[in-house]
Amino acid sequence: MEEHATDISANIKGFLCSVQAEKTGRLSGFIKRSSDKITAQGFLATLMVSDSPQEHISLPDLTAELRQTHGIEVTKEALHQRFSTQAVNFLEHIIQQALKQHFGRENGRLNTHFSRIKVKDSTKFKLPTDYNGAYRGYGNFSKTNGIISLQFQYDLVSGNWLSVKLTMVYAITSKMQSKPYRL
Repeated sequence: MEEHATDISANIKGFLCSVQAEKTGRLSGFIKRSSDKITAQGFLATLMVSDSPQEHISLPDLTAELRQTHGIEVTKEALHQRFSTQAVNFLEHIIQQALKQHFGRENGRLNTHFSRIKVKDSTKFKLPTDYNGAYRGYGNFSKTNGIISLQFQYDLVSGNWLSVKLTMVYAITSKMQSKPYRL
C-alpha cells in the first residue's frame, strides 16, 4: 500500500515538471489568463508536495512558500480568493490523472475481468477552533473542535471519480450520522 502511495505521489510531482499542470489549470478554470500571478504548478506544489508541515499551515505560510520556492509574490487575501470551486476541480483533475497513470499500468488486466471496481472511503479531520460554532465534534474523536468528513468513491477501471463529498458529522445517541455540506 505504501508503495502505491509513493508511486501516486511521484506521478503528482511529475506534473510539476510538465506543462500538464498549466493545461489542467486552464481546463478546470483555475487559470483564467496568462497574467495570473499564481501558476498552476506553484499552487499544486505548495499544497500537495510541500515539505512544510500541513497540519497548522496558514495563508501567510503558504504565501511565504510561494514567494521563496516559486518566486510568486501574492497577498494572503489574493491566495484566499483562489481557494474556489475551480481550485477544487483543478486538484481533483490532477489527482485523477495521477491515479490513471498509476493504475493504467495494471488496467489492461483489470478491465478484462471487471467492468467496474468501486473504491469507496472516507476520512474525518479536525477543524481549527474558529469553526467550532459551525461544525461540532463528537465522542472521543474531537469533543472540542469541529470535524468534517470527506467521502469519496472512485472507479479503478475507468479512472473516474464517482463522487466526492464533504459532510458535517453529528453524534446522535451514540450513532454517527453525516449531513452533506455544499462547497
